[in-house]
Amino acid sequence: MERMWSVVHTEPGHEGMACAGLIGRRFRTYLPMVEEARNGGHGRARRDPQPMFRQYLFAVHEPLRWRAMCSVAGVRHLLARHGGRAGEDGPALLPDAVVRAIFVLESRMADRTQETRACAGFQPGEIVRIIGGIFDGFTAEFERLDSDGRIAVLLYLFGRLSRVNLPVEQVAKIRNGDLL
Repeated sequence: MERMWSVVHTEPGHEGMACAGLIGRRFRTYLPMVEEARNGGHGRARRDPQPMFRQYLFAVHEPLRWRAMCSVAGVRHLLARHGGRAGEDGPALLPDAVVRAIFVLESRMADRTQETRACAGFQPGEIVRIIGGIFDGFTAEFERLDSDGRIAVLLYLFGRLSRVNLPVEQVAKIRNGDLL
């Protein structure tokens, strides 16, 4: 028989606490996470892990114990088959294939974030060449990888330095011997 999952609705910001409480009661859970860009102060962006679905997580359905999930700290209720709270009909159930698809999506999103970071490979202050786009052939100073996965460079335009955000593929390292 295929494993089925209940959708657990949590208190705002308490997904982790609800997940830990369910694990403490020996329920198998899944809390998909994604990295979200946030303001780190002083003009710096930082990426923090956040739940993919705010106020929701998944727990393997156990027909004889599902009501016990509702008494865990941080849990509001289980989603019902026809919306709202699970009652006499029991909770809405997701097939294992749906939860596996969410897991694959979560993994792909994490891989893409890592690839973007690896693609940049530049150090702040490094001189880079712009390839393609309207600034093709210009040199600029690498500043940072911004929260959208684009590269922020400082470019000398109209007698002053201007910050320009470019896709990763439009910025290249300058090799030894290249002229500025």
